[in-house]
Amino acid sequence: MHVANLEYRKSIVASIAVADAKVTGGRVFAIAPEDLRTYVDEDQPEVFKPKETALPAIPAQQQLRFAPGSVCAIELDVEDA
Repeated sequence: MHVANLEYRKSIVASIAVADAKVTGGRVFAIAPEDLRTYVDEDQPEVFKPKETALPAIPAQQQLRFAPGSVCAIELDVEDA
């Protein structure tokens, strides 16, 4: 799943649920520079390199927060409910 936060100044909150399944964990790969005006050059070639973080089990109705201007790819681990 992909999430793009098009807000420049504020984070967004989203709930994630999978029908007939329980989310047991996963990974988030995020491109979220602290300064959205940052650019790639020879001094900072990896400014847009995705950062991977573990996603713990998601209880029903838990919300996730996405940084301003971020683009995230989410891989979910699920079990049958």
